[in-house]
Amino acid sequence: MTRQLASVAAIVLCLAVLSDRFEGSSHVVASALAAPYGRFSGSWFHHGGTLSIDRRGNGFHTFRTYVDCTQNRPTACDMIRNNTIYDGGFVSFTLSRAISNRAYGRIYNSSFSWLVGTRLTLSLRPGDTLVIATAAEETLTCGARARPGACGA
Repeated sequence: MTRQLASVAAIVLCLAVLSDRFEGSSHVVASALAAPYGRFSGSWFHHGGTLSIDRRGNGFHTFRTYVDCTQNRPTACDMIRNNTIYDGGFVSFTLSRAISNRAYGRIYNSSFSWLVGTRLTLSLRPGDTLVIATAAEETLTCGARARPGACGA
């Protein structure tokens, strides 16, 4: 029993040491336990949006379009009801490969139809940040350990 306890303690210590060696990501423990997309998995945020990625590489990004919905524009627009803003933009994607601090995939659904079928790239950055790049834009997102204000208000 003592050997098993020592083995478990050694594994925990190794994971702690490894997590300090990966630059600033709160998502490191997941990467050590679930390859190949574990290091990208979790919840990320930015001013006007959120990004969620599971360990299998499925992701969902919601974001403000900063265009109000009207009778003539009922989709791909932000809706405001009772002082609550509902994001008008989204992309759903699946990652297909990861190399080092980058992961690549395709968008399979979006509030903007022209984005469906296009590629996207995720890039881990120092300070518990991640960039999601699509054909439309690049967005810096933050994990829980990112410095305050790194990804907007």
